[in-house]
Amino acid sequence: MINGEEVIAGAELTMYLGGGNSDTLSLSPMQLAIVIKILGLSLETETGDIACYSDETLKQMLKLKGNPLRLREVD
Repeated sequence: MINGEEVIAGAELTMYLGGGNSDTLSLSPMQLAIVIKILGLSLETETGDIACYSDETLKQMLKLKGNPLRLREVD
């Protein structure tokens, strides 16, 4: 805890592939911070609810002229 707030110690990203296979990647603190920022993740510590940007909001962000990550929509 920092100043009474829980701190995320780490995270793993699991990708589910075809044929029932999966692969998991441990994220560094910097990688996790970027993922949280891009997805707009927020955690309600009292209820444990997690929210993030909707698919539509993310699609709108991809279309921004100043898209700093040069992300583009994929099928």
